[in-house]
Amino acid sequence: MNDIFTNPHLIDAILLLVAFEMIVLLWQRRWRLVPVLVSGAALLVGLRAALANASGVAIGSALAVAGLAHLVDLWLRLREPRS
Repeated sequence: MNDIFTNPHLIDAILLLVAFEMIVLLWQRRWRLVPVLVSGAALLVGLRAALANASGVAIGSALAVAGLAHLVDLWLRLREPRS
């Protein structure tokens, strides 16, 4: 049972679902949600790299991309007019 949760291929399947969700959001022109999906996808890539025993540079790079996407999301939220 634990092999299911430590298998990097499970993360690949989740990343495919995230990619499909990204396509749907872009098709619907919901640009505001793109940074949230990018950050989530980058975290999943970092997890997959860790499960596949990748280098620390690969894991750190994925986490850096996730952090940058979170910063973009925060910046966009702070620029939104309050209702």
